[in-house]
Parts: sequence; structure tokens; C-alpha cells
Amino acid sequence: MMQPIQITFERGPGYLRATCVGTFPTDCREALHRIHAEAVRTEDTLALLDCYGLSEPASEMDRFDAGVALAEIFGCRIKVAVLYHSAHINKFAENVAVNRGGHVLVSGDANTALSWLLGMETDAVSAT
Repeated sequence: MMQPIQITFERGPGYLRATCVGTFPTDCREALHRIHAEAVRTEDTLALLDCYGLSEPASEMDRFDAGVALAEIFGCRIKVAVLYHSAHINKFAENVAVNRGGHVLVSGDANTALSWLLGMETDAVSAT
């Protein structure tokens, strides 16, 4: 039996930070439900998921399932930035989540993720 992901929570300025450690599960729903429940409890609409401590997904299907779960559990009401090792990011889970109505970004860079999460990213279209 797979061990559950260890999750610790802390409050950032204006967002909930969930630090996840463990083996990337085939079904990540249980961990995402725990994070969602904490965000609802603390009335946060912004969540930073620090997944640097998670292993690489075993398959593209795991990435697909994670994207579906992110969209279904967080929807568009909670904006989610996921920090993950750049070498393991292919944007598949992010695209799956966004295509299903999620407000999700996956990034290997904490500054990029926080800027997007807090709405400080620059919009080149509005600058023209």
C-alpha cells in the first residue's frame, strides 16, 4: 500500500502554502482534497502547492489524472500554482486542468509561480 503524501501547511501573505513530500501517487485526489479542505477552512482563494518533495509521475496517465483532479477539486474558485522540478514539467497536467476550467499554473520557479498566483505577472497585450 502506498504511503499518503505528507503535507504541511503555512500561511503566506495572501495565500495558503501546502508543502508536499512523498511518492507521486497514481491517484493524487486524496492529497488534493486535503489541501482544498484547508484552503476552504482558512478562506484562501489562492494556493501554492510546493511539490518539490514529490517524485516524478510514473506515466503520462498520472499527469492526466492529476490535471483532471486539480480542475475538479479546485475548479475556478481557488487559483493554484504548483511548484515542481523543472526537469519533470511538460505542462500536460496544467493543460488538462486549464482545459477543464481550472485556474492552474505549473512552474519550476518560485518567483514565477508567486507572481502568477498573486496576479503580478506582466501582460504584454495590455501594455500595447
